[in-house]
Amino acid sequence: MKRTAIVIDDQREIVELLAEILQLQGFKVLGMGYNGHDAIKLFEQYEPEFVFSDVHMPDLNGIEAVRKIRKRSTKVKIVLVTADMSQELENTVQEEYVNAVIFKPFSIEKLNQVLDLVNSSQKLIIQKR
Repeated sequence: MKRTAIVIDDQREIVELLAEILQLQGFKVLGMGYNGHDAIKLFEQYEPEFVFSDVHMPDLNGIEAVRKIRKRSTKVKIVLVTADMSQELENTVQEEYVNAVIFKPFSIEKLNQVLDLVNSSQKLIIQKR
């Protein structure tokens, strides 16, 4: 059975690229969105196994979306995909029970490493460049 995911980023090309990579890795991408509101709506609609989300987005950012999604499910695996490497972000993602953080730009190999680790671990994984 395929793993399911939604992909959220305010940059359309990132959404399309990540969705394509995930599909090549055997995921069924159930939805794509461009802000935190889209993330919440798509999560409620599809209840995917994975949420891949950017952090900094207009309207509602990824952290706020993660907080709302996490209240609805403790089982969903949340992977933030971001260019922000601040200590503040690292502290926040630990508080919000994010499973992994991948920093842009990322390679298919890095993404695969993180997916393997997320599937085998309950700890936060921060994949540095």
